[in-house]
Amino acid sequence: MHIIVGATGQVGSHLINEIKKNGFPVRAVMRDPGKLSDKTIETRTADLFNTAQPTEAFKSGTTVFVLTPENQ
Repeated sequence: MHIIVGATGQVGSHLINEIKKNGFPVRAVMRDPGKLSDKTIETRTADLFNTAQPTEAFKSGTTVFVLTPENQ
């Protein structure tokens, strides 16, 4: 399972599309899953500032891509 944080951003959304297009499992980890337009992608809700939430959201993952905005 490939896990993407920042899935609705420019880089994250392209990465999710490529992973999915190539037939690999992908999960989007985000604060608001309602912002993800592709409802077929598995999602988990997590705030990166609450360490318990991403720890749980990353379970069963093999890779994690994290891209956060510079201004946060």
